Amino acid sequence: MCEKGVSRLAIASKDEEGFPPGRLSYSEELLWLSGQNRIKMPVFIECPLHLSLVVRLRGRLDERALRKSLDEIVRRHSVLRCRFPEGEGGPVRVIEPHSGVRLPRHDLTSAARAERSRRTERLLDEHVSAAFDLQQGPLWRALLLRVDSDAHILAVTVHHIVFDGRSRQVLARELSALYAHFKGDEQQALEDPPAQYPDYARWQRQRLDQAALARLTRAWKSRLAGADAAGLGDQRLEASAQEVASCRFALSEQRTAALKDLSRHQAVTPAIGLFSLYCLFLHKIGGPRDLLVGLPLSDRRRREFEDLIGLFTNVMVVRADMSGDPDFLSLLKRLRTSLQQAYGQQELPYWHFLSQRQEGQAAESPYRFVFNYMNRAPAIALELPDLRAEILDVGNRPPGLADLSLFVQDAGETLSCRLWSKPGLFTSGQVKRLAEQFQELTSLVADLPAHRLSDYMLSTS
Repeated sequence: MCEKGVSRLAIASKDEEGFPPGRLSYSEELLWLSGQNRIKMPVFIECPLHLSLVVRLRGRLDERALRKSLDEIVRRHSVLRCRFPEGEGGPVRVIEPHSGVRLPRHDLTSAARAERSRRTERLLDEHVSAAFDLQQGPLWRALLLRVDSDAHILAVTVHHIVFDGRSRQVLARELSALYAHFKGDEQQALEDPPAQYPDYARWQRQRLDQAALARLTRAWKSRLAGADAAGLGDQRLEASAQEVASCRFALSEQRTAALKDLSRHQAVTPAIGLFSLYCLFLHKIGGPRDLLVGLPLSDRRRREFEDLIGLFTNVMVVRADMSGDPDFLSLLKRLRTSLQQAYGQQELPYWHFLSQRQEGQAAESPYRFVFNYMNRAPAIALELPDLRAEILDVGNRPPGLADLSLFVQDAGETLSCRLWSKPGLFTSGQVKRLAEQFQELTSLVADLPAHRLSDYMLSTS
């Protein structure tokens, strides 16, 4: 929740608190250390290190307005002008002055259609996957392809250290408003943001003193103590493929309605209902009886941070104890309590918890599974005058650090899902079969919620 009505002036300055002006947030520091190979990247949020917005634009494109819009977005959000060199005590933030953006342009219309398609795919793949230099910057790039007489593809890719999922929505919304403004429509130019990302990094470091951090760390350790850190990979390695195996699927309207009805009757949210179902599923396919699951959180609790570009993500680790073979209704209540306990301690930065663990374990994640539920998050959309914009799904594959991850987008009448595993654990066909079994389990539980966990059987064919 946001602290409504709090102005930027309420954030203490570096002079008042002695905050180093270039200090990173905890999540930035974690990504920097892993990017410099100082630590092995732990399971964090199962999000790609590069996040892209790729859009096909049909119609009459005003390239001048597009370039000026991107230029203004970079001016407005100083985090897009950051680089992270190493200082005396670790990484520091350096904000470069705004000097205009580069928008490389390739005209592919002279090539034959098949060759045009191959070149488009190659250029987009290079754009999305090319490495960033965290110490030198810049940490974002744009590309414009002319693929037909009235069609272009715009690609913007940003390193995750300065960008998160919500930032894509901010980018799309501001690009829409600024393009209309620079093209000459009547829309007003956007007001400057009330804060910048370094304000968030300062606020995050200041709001918890050492005593509070120690108290929360002890609470996390106590809550997670004794849980089984084993994952599916400790029992079997079924696939030799070195790529992430994934499957997209949707729970039907009937299954979605049944799950939501069950959750409502048990006074829990659909997110808790689906989380409980996912934990049961993990146990059924070989996961431990007392397992740990990571849940991404958005840390935009102040009004000033709601519409900023940057990395505002933290992780909450939840314990799912299914011992004693309870019925599913009892499991719902048990996991509701576990989630409430975890939410009560969500202020602890995940990287601080990892860094305070026993020596030699700092980069070892306590969890091997990820669950992410997006409750009717607004779709990424561009509305540009005289253009039809289509968002393309290009690149940005998840890293596959967890044994199994489930991402759920609540679209209201249906639940859109993506299930994926880390490389070498399952083949694509096996993950597809797991998705089918998960849907079967959804129907079983919705029809027979009072059955004990051991009574639910997954088909093996």
